[in-house]
Amino acid sequence: SFLNSEFSVRSGAAALIRYGRKMKLRVFVDPKFCGPVSVGTVDLIKIVRKRCNFGLTEAKRYVDDAVFGGEIVDIPLPEETDGLSLVEEIRALDTPAKIVVELVDHPDASARD
Repeated sequence: SFLNSEFSVRSGAAALIRYGRKMKLRVFVDPKFCGPVSVGTVDLIKIVRKRCNFGLTEAKRYVDDAVFGGEIVDIPLPEETDGLSLVEEIRALDTPAKIVVELVDHPDASARD
């Protein structure tokens, strides 16, 4: 399963890039709350906003769905986004929330030959 897997980001992303596939960032957040407020997810929203070229509302919606909805969220990545460095940046966050991320194939993508 996604949450228990030891997904190799490098090998998985390399395969996706090699075959010219679009990617998605799959995100799960096990939040820590202080009252009704999630602690430690503001930086995740900032990263998603910047690296995916989203407005604040769209980036916050994806993260909120993961945090408050308990969902595993798939975020489509623009083709110019370096998925590997994005995953590494998110994994490096110093946050009380547990954030699990991986790169997955975008279902609408088709190989470019």
